[in-house]
Amino acid sequence: MMYSRGIFHNSGCFGYGFFSSGWNWLIVLGVVVVIGAVTYLLIKRNKTKMVSSSALESLKIKFAQGEVTEEEYTIRKKILSEK
Repeated sequence: MMYSRGIFHNSGCFGYGFFSSGWNWLIVLGVVVVIGAVTYLLIKRNKTKMVSSSALESLKIKFAQGEVTEEEYTIRKKILSEK
């Protein structure tokens, strides 16, 4: 079997390529973890906004129907706005 030493000699994916050392794997893993954490935090923040918005909308309906006084409405609205 003839062994050539051309341009592509021993340059496979796990030869002398990008993933040949452990540090490169750690860099890729770190990037994946950061992307995952950012995605998680964005989804969590959007869910919190949706719940707060839903609760505020429910409070507005109760106030409009007369189930809640104006004083109760302002107190509850202030509490919901802080979260």
